[in-house]
Amino acid sequence: MEDLELLLNNSDEQNGGKKAKKSVKKSVKKTVKKSASKKSKKSASKKTAKKPVKKAKKATKKTKKAKTVNPWLVHVKKTMKENPKADFKDILKMAKKTYKKV
Repeated sequence: MEDLELLLNNSDEQNGGKKAKKSVKKSVKKTVKKSASKKSKKSASKKTAKKPVKKAKKATKKTKKAKTVNPWLVHVKKTMKENPKADFKDILKMAKKTYKKV
């Protein structure tokens, strides 16, 4: 801050105007902001470097269950093979008459 006051006093003596004060203030503020941002970037990079890396978990394979076959659908498919030209609606009616529950 003392440097700022010295710069302002020197600029007043040399230029004798308010414009010089403003330009000096702006340049000082810019340099202060740049130095502050450099410090924050350095500290941020240190923080990220210290974090431990998490290990990825291994994927476990799930065992597939054996599919149970629906006896009704098996019977309907058998009836379709026996009557290839019939409509599906008629095939269901035929299968209904001949199906016996297990």
